[in-house]
Amino acid sequence: SSDLLEGGLSPNATVMSWRGTEGGIEAMKQGHYAIMTPGRYCYINNAQDAPIFEPMGQGGYLPLYRVYSYDPLEGIPREMHPLLLGLQANLWHEHIPTPEHTEYMTYPRIAAIAERAWSPAAREDYRERIDKWNEALSARGYDPVTQIVGYLISGDPTYITSYQNARSLICRLDRDELLEEL
Repeated sequence: SSDLLEGGLSPNATVMSWRGTEGGIEAMKQGHYAIMTPGRYCYINNAQDAPIFEPMGQGGYLPLYRVYSYDPLEGIPREMHPLLLGLQANLWHEHIPTPEHTEYMTYPRIAAIAERAWSPAAREDYRERIDKWNEALSARGYDPVTQIVGYLISGDPTYITSYQNARSLICRLDRDELLEEL
């Protein structure tokens, strides 16, 4: 988006800022609308659990806690907030062969992106709410990721989510076993 800004935008242009937030912020400073979709927070085709245990993805790593940590208003002056149209999640399908794999990559991160787009501030109980949402999705036959690698967050005994036959399987490992695997 920054290369477009350098050449000048048409008066009615809306900028989708995917390389970071700078292009979107600059567009808003020029009076344009922007949609934020920075890869560090919104590209859900990246692994959401320990990449060595995940199905093939884009090659990056985007855990739920990082998605939820994104503050779309950070660095945007209050008077420009009306120019921010929203957030966009991105899920490219080059490495996603089945509908079940799509669900696995999408849920629950899409809920975190939606909440960060609609809520004024992050809430401390997001994990509890995501867990309830995952239960409801699972009850309806969807395949959300229900466990996240704990050692990457806290060093506690860990749950690893792996993918096999288009379904997520949970295998409990203690921290020492996991570290040996890594």
